[in-house]
Amino acid sequence: MNIHYNAHRLGWLQMSILALVWNTERYGLEILRHLNVEGNNMKSSQIYPALKKLSEAGALKVRNVTENNSTKRYYTTTEAGKDLVKHYIYDFLNVFYRMIFDQMAVLIEPLCKGIEIEAGMNVLDLSTEIFDSVIQDFSLKTGITGHYFLKASDNEHAQIIRDRIDYLHIEQNVQILTVDHESISLPSETVDYVVALFSFHEIGSDWILTEGFRSLKKGGKMAIVETELYPNFFFQTFVQELIPNHLTIGMDFSGLLKRIEKMNLSILQDRKMEGIRFLLLEKLY
Repeated sequence: MNIHYNAHRLGWLQMSILALVWNTERYGLEILRHLNVEGNNMKSSQIYPALKKLSEAGALKVRNVTENNSTKRYYTTTEAGKDLVKHYIYDFLNVFYRMIFDQMAVLIEPLCKGIEIEAGMNVLDLSTEIFDSVIQDFSLKTGITGHYFLKASDNEHAQIIRDRIDYLHIEQNVQILTVDHESISLPSETVDYVVALFSFHEIGSDWILTEGFRSLKKGGKMAIVETELYPNFFFQTFVQELIPNHLTIGMDFSGLLKRIEKMNLSILQDRKMEGIRFLLLEKLY
């Protein structure tokens, strides 16, 4: 089967057809009627070439049924076709996901005012995304006597961060650290402040709290900013299947708070704003 996972090769019509026959058999004219009931002005000359192309690609299964000397071709989406749709939606949701984070940059500004970075501090940023306004502000506050460490997941991610650093002209005191087996190459108790913006919703993020705690000096602080869990089981399950590296839009804080209770950390602040939660922790002496 010649299935190509290229979102640009799937148009609206192909996606609509695959969705209409996801788990249901329909024949061509029935598919056309459904599309037009939804407010489209489609013609059979548009539908049947699309059905043929999807069938030849292995995205549709075809079954011929003969009744009263008339044969109808029934179509249903194959598993390969479903994977094609999921991959298309995955690409779309990644775009949507990035748009959300760009909007988050506006929402977190008031919260980040509670993160008091001072000259001479060593700051470890374990955030998922790069927020220009945040890294520019924090790196400038640490001054030439401090250090601002940014986390990179791999070499490609590190290059993206370098591009932003060059663009913002903050290369003087910024250093990129690549995560190696869920650890950061910093000695223990050398960091004054740890920042983790939208990091804990990801699967496999447990190491962030542990590694941040290890790196912190006694009396050092950790700021956590994260979206709270979207309360819809179906939506959570759906997004989890399409974006396996993320726990829907947000997270359940109960598990994180239980972990914090078991560590030598004190909660100094716990604030909420428009579905975003801000935690400020201190490593006790």
